[in-house]
Amino acid sequence: AGTKVTVHDTFGIWRAVTAGSTKGWMRDSELKKLSASPATSVKTTTAALNLRDQPSTSGKILVVIPKGTKVTTTASSGIWRKTSFQGKTGWVSSDFLR
Repeated sequence: AGTKVTVHDTFGIWRAVTAGSTKGWMRDSELKKLSASPATSVKTTTAALNLRDQPSTSGKILVVIPKGTKVTTTASSGIWRKTSFQGKTGWVSSDFLR
């Protein structure tokens, strides 16, 4: 209880999480909600934005999303938002979304 985890993916009521070096799946109901904002929302990029394979600046860049592009975010992990662009699904920094 009280351990901070990073959510990487969702499947129904399940969440793929990492806690330190341990990875696994948890039921959504076991996680404390840190934000009241919905996971799914439409945002606009405020700069050319790297879509990465992991929610981290060390993640591989899959594609660059042009400034002004509307994207739908489907999950979050810290400041990172999961989205899809040109058939690729990955993570973008919410610092560059409005």
